[in-house]
Amino acid sequence: MKKWIGIVICLVTLISFGGTLKASAQTTSDYYQKYGVFDVEKNVVQVSNWEHFIAAYQNETVTKIVLTADINDTSKPGPFGPTNYKRKNSLEIDGQDHQLTLRRYHGLRTSEDTTGFTESKNGRSFSRSFFHMHDIKIRQNLEGDPISFHDYSSFSFVGSPSTYSVSKDGSKGFDENETKNWYFRFGNVTTETDDNKDNKKGVSRLVIAYGAQVNLYGKMNLSTSSENMSIGSLVVESGTDWQGKVESDDAAVVLFPTSSVRYGTGSNQELTIGQNCQITLSNTSHGKSLPAFSGHYKGAEIGEASQVSLDSLGAAFRFEQSYSSLVIKKGAVLSLNSQGKGSVLQFGHPLKTNYVSGCKLTVNAGGALLVQGQTDPSNVVSIVDFTGSTNIWSSQSYRATNSQIKIDPKAIFDIQNKSVVRLGKTHRALNLRDDSNQFILSEQPLHLWRVNRELDETKPDLSFGKIKELTFSEDKKIKVSDDGKQDMRLRKLNLREYRRISNFEGSTADYDQDGLANELELAVGSDPMNSDTDGDGLSDGVEYYQTLTDPTKADTDGNGINDGDEDSDGDGLSNLEEIKNGTDPAKPDSDDDGLDDLKEKQLGTDPLNPDTDGDGLSDGDEVRLGLDPLKQKTDGKTLDSDRKIGQALAVEQISEGLRDSTNEVIPSLSGQVAGVLDEQVSLEVSSLDNFDDQRALIGTPLTLKTELDKTDLTLSYDLTTLRPLVLVTLSAMS
Repeated sequence: MKKWIGIVICLVTLISFGGTLKASAQTTSDYYQKYGVFDVEKNVVQVSNWEHFIAAYQNETVTKIVLTADINDTSKPGPFGPTNYKRKNSLEIDGQDHQLTLRRYHGLRTSEDTTGFTESKNGRSFSRSFFHMHDIKIRQNLEGDPISFHDYSSFSFVGSPSTYSVSKDGSKGFDENETKNWYFRFGNVTTETDDNKDNKKGVSRLVIAYGAQVNLYGKMNLSTSSENMSIGSLVVESGTDWQGKVESDDAAVVLFPTSSVRYGTGSNQELTIGQNCQITLSNTSHGKSLPAFSGHYKGAEIGEASQVSLDSLGAAFRFEQSYSSLVIKKGAVLSLNSQGKGSVLQFGHPLKTNYVSGCKLTVNAGGALLVQGQTDPSNVVSIVDFTGSTNIWSSQSYRATNSQIKIDPKAIFDIQNKSVVRLGKTHRALNLRDDSNQFILSEQPLHLWRVNRELDETKPDLSFGKIKELTFSEDKKIKVSDDGKQDMRLRKLNLREYRRISNFEGSTADYDQDGLANELELAVGSDPMNSDTDGDGLSDGVEYYQTLTDPTKADTDGNGINDGDEDSDGDGLSNLEEIKNGTDPAKPDSDDDGLDDLKEKQLGTDPLNPDTDGDGLSDGDEVRLGLDPLKQKTDGKTLDSDRKIGQALAVEQISEGLRDSTNEVIPSLSGQVAGVLDEQVSLEVSSLDNFDDQRALIGTPLTLKTELDKTDLTLSYDLTTLRPLVLVTLSAMS
């Protein structure tokens, strides 16, 4: 059994830390081969100062730049420095964990005229290039403001020079030409900060890549003043650990600013998160208007076993484009949180009065959607909202039609409104509004908590068993499969009346309340929605932490005995008996009183209380002293802990130097004390230096050591062996 648990720990370690590993050479090679042939090792240049770095960047024959030291931009400050050069050919920058610092207004620019390789797309051929930067710390002085929008400012470290392009007529727009023919890839990148006087610290954006595809991998630690990136499409490779934070602006963490850029590398507008990723994106101080992912993405997917947490001051996730979708795969968890007061998951864009249609959110079996926040009673909104206001003239009004949330069998969902203000029905969990929108549950139980009560995670106000198919449209329109039609409560159900809607009663950290956290359940293979995955009577948490049995196997060691019937601690009680009694199945003496759990059961003492009768003596001591552990006064007169009982010191408590000698007189020890001498008293050989003034000494000098509060102890001797003029000195120590 112990061998099995060791394997589990190794598995968890691999899941937790796999994302921090650098991409292998094979992975990078596969990436280059997928899109085009790029011989990255053809012309590798090592650089240790700014002059060599910028020269290599501007040399189109260089395929790879390797930093051998930290590099600081020493070029002339201002918008017309050497970094205005637009790179055309494919390039890889290997930072070797060094730092690259750019001046204000400077960035690593890319050209619309790419020369890296030719790619066929939709029956046409396009010239493309790679930009791959990894294992590097980046820093950019952002103090002050850009001169104007069309200047080469510090709007991004890589890619397009600014957030806008300005046409001859003075109009502003997103300029995808400088990036749409590039494939950008970043791995193991960390942003560093400046001690600037204003609040623009560190890096504004890692990359502005309008119309382009961006890949991320490894350990990404991005803290930016505005978005982490503005892009066309995003692929987060499997195993990525990405911590993304916006520090200063009311901005998304990732912005998809343009509608489909025709023939751009990111024209498919995908948002794909691979398997086993750990992603936390936040803008909790300024991000009121835009969610973590914002803009024009069509198909979003969170891969198996990935953990994605999005936290904002406003909505955390929003469908802003019609016919867009989000799929949460097996074992993946999407956790949406808002630090403000308003909807957390939105269908439609309130600032754009955007009326979306045909949007779909699907949670596959084993996946989880967790949404929580608070609403403002002055605005009639809900945590998951298909409309911003019941007032159609409101500036916050938006509307979704023909859109749906679908929870597949064995998937997990939880929508919580944690508002503490009790004002009727204004702090609800879900608002479908239009009868064309649907909330679909397949083979799911359903638990609901009312809006006018405090939220107790483990005590829902209304519960339904597993129903094959349950579809809500609007607030009160319900379509139910035959197995639920006899439940009259469903006919009266109105979603407006509930602040939490879920298919589990526990906390979001432990869905089934079995003591084993959800992520650990996924790691060991147990079911996070079933407290006893293997049906052996032991909860998954007890098996993992106490009996050290496999929560996915009813008979871990294959000996024909169910794990619940095994006696893991050898105390004579089965694991199931111990769980029913509340004792520890992995510990023979649960309360450490000297009596095993079975003995306590036989005696009638409390196996979880070391002093059942509360007389100051442990149950084990009372039994060894011949006292009654169920009575404070065994003799009916004197408190057991005050009684004086004669005892002899056990041989084990006498020093080896005394026991092995045949020439000294060895006394025996008895105690008039209500305690067990064998555990708290010992005799040891004293140092002869303490007896230099003695005229005669027969026998061995002794030291008496005791941990007893009362030391009414007596030495006695066997007179048949006692020699004349015996002198034995004692030193008591408490």
